[in-house]
Amino acid sequence: MNSTDLAQARSECSGNMPRTECTATLVGTVAASFGSPIITNGSIIWTGGSSAANAGGRGAPALQEGEYACYGNGSQVLAGLGFIASADGTYTDLDHTTGGSYFVEGSEVFFVGGRLGGETGRELDAVGSFVIGDMAVCEPW
Repeated sequence: MNSTDLAQARSECSGNMPRTECTATLVGTVAASFGSPIITNGSIIWTGGSSAANAGGRGAPALQEGEYACYGNGSQVLAGLGFIASADGTYTDLDHTTGGSYFVEGSEVFFVGGRLGGETGRELDAVGSFVIGDMAVCEPW
């Protein structure tokens, strides 16, 4: 997978495409590199590739394993965006009720499935912090 593949998949998700269709487009693009997705207990696991690839292990930066808190304007905590990242490239919400997977490409974090499915974090740094949405910042807790 390369940046061109991701850019094409994201452009197909632009406009008024429903989130479920957008997620399906991104899943298809990711599956070309990481294998087929399997959904278990609300989480998506990729059957192909190594755990390092699933967790964005293509070199720094990467998400750190553990809880992430997200903050909006004025450092206000955005509870709906918080999540717990696992080293295997999966994540769950803070209630452990829904989950999905993530992968890192350069300084971007792509979420597939779960509450953050279809979202892209950008400006990922060596500490694991990134920007999502217009101005929210997510960082290890």
